[in-house]
Amino acid sequence: MTGAWTGARRRRAMRIVIFPLLLCGVGGPAQAGTPPEGWRMLLSWSPAYCASNLTSKAPQCVEENYFVNYGLVPFRPAGEPERDEDCVEWRLTDDDSDRWLWIIPNRDRINKLWRSHGACSGLEPDAYLSALDRANRRIVVPPRFDHVSERIDIQASELRRAFVEVNPGLSEDAVDLICKGSRLYEVNICFDRDFGYRRCEAVRECGENLRMEPIRPSRFGVKPRRL
Repeated sequence: MTGAWTGARRRRAMRIVIFPLLLCGVGGPAQAGTPPEGWRMLLSWSPAYCASNLTSKAPQCVEENYFVNYGLVPFRPAGEPERDEDCVEWRLTDDDSDRWLWIIPNRDRINKLWRSHGACSGLEPDAYLSALDRANRRIVVPPRFDHVSERIDIQASELRRAFVEVNPGLSEDAVDLICKGSRLYEVNICFDRDFGYRRCEAVRECGENLRMEPIRPSRFGVKPRRL
């Protein structure tokens, strides 16, 4: 996510960043009742996202990005809501969210992710980011998706195998694909609470025949900023 988060650039992007404690209400972030039993990491196919958000000024869409990290969502035991009723709705400041751009190059997404999932994950912000960083380090993006200038027509099974081949221990059932019609929007990787791979429960079934849209020509050669 050249790929924006592979090679030397990817290694820089995945360094652990130390954050100051972010306050959620008076007593800090609200704690969910039960720690997550696992995680789903979202990898956004940036060309498709940005084609649907043509006016976006986020780094994700004004720089040359391909697969980018779109966040870490906690699994909950069956029947338990994803959000705790006591979790406070709270927005990060721009300065706070800018620190997260190191891993997720989209400020709006960062705020939504924290409000919807991070604040109620049972983790404080620095611990949640460390979890995101740990998941990020577990996955290598297949080199063929590092730089895409023409549409790729690919089968879903082939795409899953491409990730499995470059990530030892990953199985195809731990890779979930999110589509709109035949267009790929996300690859999701599922982890247990210790960041071993685990089977995903499909969020949305994709057909077997997929297409991956290319990047807009105006973004070629625009390197991701080092934050």
